[in-house]
Amino acid sequence: EVGMANEVERSALLTMYAWRGYAFTEQENFLTEGKKQLAATQRALETARKHAEAYPKLVALKENVQNAQDRVNTYVRLSEQTETLVNAMHGDREAMNAAAASYMENCGAFLSNMNEALEKEIADGAEADKLKERVWKITSINDIIDLGNDTRIKAWRAQALRDLKLVDEAMQNFTKMEAQFSKLAPTVRNPVNVKQLEATQKAGGDYRLAMLSLQKHWTELDGINVQRTKVGVEALDSAQKTATAGLEQTQNIADQAVSNLSSASTAMIGGLSVGVLIGIFTAVFLTKGITGPVSKGVQF
Repeated sequence: EVGMANEVERSALLTMYAWRGYAFTEQENFLTEGKKQLAATQRALETARKHAEAYPKLVALKENVQNAQDRVNTYVRLSEQTETLVNAMHGDREAMNAAAASYMENCGAFLSNMNEALEKEIADGAEADKLKERVWKITSINDIIDLGNDTRIKAWRAQALRDLKLVDEAMQNFTKMEAQFSKLAPTVRNPVNVKQLEATQKAGGDYRLAMLSLQKHWTELDGINVQRTKVGVEALDSAQKTATAGLEQTQNIADQAVSNLSSASTAMIGGLSVGVLIGIFTAVFLTKGITGPVSKGVQF
């Protein structure tokens, strides 16, 4: 009973370690190990359950095995949710990367066109107001680029530092982006540049949606992590209670054995003492019974 409880506890600890590692690092080797140890825990519980059925007197084992099995069943469900959320977060990051690439590509193309147009206007001797407008467009698109870079940096810092507050800070940049787009869009007349600006604005919106999705899945995963740890600790507690009860029963059996051995030793010593006395009495009796008549015969 104690050995089985220890096996359940050992497997459960390894399971919790692996799943915690997977939720934290999202590495596949932790996922593989987590599933392996979870299966080992299930097998250990099944062995303990059969042992409890074979020996009904092991009441603590039967009760705690059922409690542990209930917790493990819940742990399995939470582990599946953990894997689903981690995969969803992978998808969110891919969407963020694709949106960021489109954002920067279209911003870069727009900026390049603005610089070329500025050089041409300078060469053609364009009026100062026209040149100022072109410079303002270049400044505006650079501001939009800076906001995009700042948003990406904050998003990755949030993940590196595991700080969701940085995501909230990054979200504030989208309001600033929209303000820049609202000012810049009416001044853009070239159809090519209009499409570039619209594509940039759409990419920014896509990045925002992907980051919101990441934030949502991340928050859910944090909640699942707390639940999974709580359930794992409860399963460990059931295994520890079984081991403690088994050790107490083993100690009681050992104490009873010592008591029985002491009683048996006392009885054995008493029996040997009585046996020795009987042996001496018998020896004296037999000796007198034999030598008495012989002495009388000799005297006769």
